Amino acid sequence: MIPYFEKFPEKRSTELRTTRFLEGNENASIPCGTYVFTEYYCGDLTCNCQRVLIKVLRVADPEYWPEEVATAPPKEIATISFTWSDELDEGWEDILEDVDNPFLDPFHFQDRCAEAMMDFWYDMYQNDSDYADRLQRHYWELRHLSGTAGTPQGADLRFIATSEEKAEEMRKRRRLLQRRNVKPKSRRKGS
Repeated sequence: MIPYFEKFPEKRSTELRTTRFLEGNENASIPCGTYVFTEYYCGDLTCNCQRVLIKVLRVADPEYWPEEVATAPPKEIATISFTWSDELDEGWEDILEDVDNPFLDPFHFQDRCAEAMMDFWYDMYQNDSDYADRLQRHYWELRHLSGTAGTPQGADLRFIATSEEKAEEMRKRRRLLQRRNVKPKSRRKGS
């Protein structure tokens, strides 16, 4: 599994999902504190599992655990395995025959609040389409970074282009329209 934020460290400040549980939160089985949801993706380019492994870590929080802040590394709380694909390969069909999707990965440590954290994470995934789309985009970004071998036929990798690449694509389209003497449509009403 490839850790996404090690390959794209510049995105930690904008795309790493975090949450904070406060005193008196409605999910009492999850201790107060700040949690991060790190992402790991399959690195096998011949595989198309469209799977993410979410490691939930509790970070030292000066408000709740001041004695931990200076020295404590993040504490692993849960490791959640999930696939968003409807087209499962034989291996995943066998796995999901016996367990739900998502599930707590049995090969990793699970804290006493892991089940509640998985429920919280899945609810977040289902109710935040931007986050759900981001996880899928991260999967394709890593595959694109590693080479597109094994990428499903017809997969659209354009959405992972950088802003400069998108701008260049728009310039190419404008030049093509100019050569054809076609005026681009205005987005303003009445134009």
